[in-house]
Amino acid sequence: MKNKIRIIFIFISSVALSQSSFNGINNWFQVNSVSFAGGGYLSSFRNDLRNPAMIADSNRVFNVDYIKYPAGINSQSLIANTIINKHYVGFKISRTSYGVFSERDYNNQKTGDYTAGDLHFQVGYAKPTMNNKLFIGVNTGLFLSQIQSFNARAITISPGIVFKSQTVKIGLTFQNYGKVFSSYTSTKENLPISRVFSLAGYIPSTRIEMEYDYISMGVENISKISGIIKFENNIILKAGTSSNRYNQKIDSSIFSNIFSDLGIGLAYEMDEIIIDIGSYSYGPGGYIFGIGFSSKF
Repeated sequence: MKNKIRIIFIFISSVALSQSSFNGINNWFQVNSVSFAGGGYLSSFRNDLRNPAMIADSNRVFNVDYIKYPAGINSQSLIANTIINKHYVGFKISRTSYGVFSERDYNNQKTGDYTAGDLHFQVGYAKPTMNNKLFIGVNTGLFLSQIQSFNARAITISPGIVFKSQTVKIGLTFQNYGKVFSSYTSTKENLPISRVFSLAGYIPSTRIEMEYDYISMGVENISKISGIIKFENNIILKAGTSSNRYNQKIDSSIFSNIFSDLGIGLAYEMDEIIIDIGSYSYGPGGYIFGIGFSSKF
């Protein structure tokens, strides 16, 4: 049985979890993340609680999203922002399915099938201060990862702060702090924490809102640029890219290199309903597609 466990873990680590029980915590679960190429922490349009302070600067909506990754991987999320007795609260349930796999022993004989997936429950709270110029918030959640009958568990805490003036928004997000309770190996694992600095504002005399996000993840730092524009006919166009595009370029076609690390999305708002679709290109590595729906209340 121990041999089977090793084979399962090695396979999932190399294909899906990148040798960590908790890397799935940073998957994209909402169309905005896909369209903005992972940016958009300060976007109030269908905000996804990554910076919890934005709960107090977003519409009251109920969001449902489905994201399709290459290799049969997919993720889903349910998100709701609301006000309860003058308190700004957000709820988020996100799930990733890595598919169904064949379990084999060391002789490569099939012994059955198994599934692998992640589940993250989050609750967020935000409070506006200084006449709605400063927003402070925090997310806390329970992250569960499962391979067959084996589990990894952690508590997550992600505080955030946003300063908002008439022209710009400035945000700081501290993601995935918390405590690991169990993992798939005997080696001590830590959560993949990150620190995000965000700056957003409208281009003068236009409807275009641009955002810059600088994400620090230990030895790796990533810059992301995204933008969103809403036209008079209620059509919303979104796009984003990041410094990852330089790592994704290979000796391939010019077309593939141009569209590497590029997210783009289109949304339509009618009365209280929003339909949102988006895609992201790895260049020669494949595509991510997403579709989402929102209902205001």
